[in-house]
Amino acid sequence: NAFEKGEYEIINFSNNSNEKTVSLTVQTETGKSFPTAKKNITLVLHNLNDKIKKVTVDGKDIVSISKDKTIEIPLVSKKGITNTIVIQLK
Repeated sequence: NAFEKGEYEIINFSNNSNEKTVSLTVQTETGKSFPTAKKNITLVLHNLNDKIKKVTVDGKDIVSISKDKTIEIPLVSKKGITNTIVIQLK
């Protein structure tokens, strides 16, 4: 199968939140035979009850789309690079 041949990609997500901040990390893991390229990902988070003050990806301010307690965050994922997303709430 593809996994045994190293033809796979796994995207891992982790989260750490408190009353004022939501922090997420996104990291890719690829098999030895998987051809990788940078990927444009839109991360969609639901049920954010607080208003969003600021969003950063890897320390850089970004433009996000928020509507009806949902936010869309664009990011570029590259092999071996961990993306860190920080959402500051009001």
